Amino acid sequence: MATATLPDIDELRNFLIYNPGTGEIIWRERPLDHFKGSGRINAQTRCKQWNNRHAGTRAFATPNRDGYLVGHFRAKLLYAHRVAYAITEGRWPELIDHKNGDPADNRICNLREATKRMNAMNCYVSKRSQTNRTGVRPAGDGFAAYIKANGQDKYLGKYETLAEAKAARQAAEKLLGYSDRHGQTERR
Repeated sequence: MATATLPDIDELRNFLIYNPGTGEIIWRERPLDHFKGSGRINAQTRCKQWNNRHAGTRAFATPNRDGYLVGHFRAKLLYAHRVAYAITEGRWPELIDHKNGDPADNRICNLREATKRMNAMNCYVSKRSQTNRTGVRPAGDGFAAYIKANGQDKYLGKYETLAEAKAARQAAEKLLGYSDRHGQTERR
């Protein structure tokens, strides 16, 4: 996400309260000078209406189809985990990883700035997988195991049984520092 299009972090802090222990983001009450109108009464009415409806309620609490919480700020769709990190750290991250794999768990202890490589080493198996294991696929009369190491696909071998291929893949993951939950079929 280009930083030129992201909201100012101090402005986020003026509009939002982030609870690092729960991961919730709450709308603050907004002052009258945040509202424009054709007259003072119109601005006062809009201010009162907004505060009655939103102040003290959760912001960025709508799950998208992947389970990440999202919301709008200044007409821009933002991810709650990125907003939480920006408010806490004072800068926008390039990429955030949820350590426990739950995309709705935005507690600061569960968020870490990550590289694409780190994030890829901490993901679940595709629902389209024929073997329910990332990096293991049917190969003739057996199963082949693969892993990505330093940006390159590495062939781990062909095995007679699915269990042997999965074990080879799991051993390679451990050796390369992959997350314990990488390649699982569901969140733990």
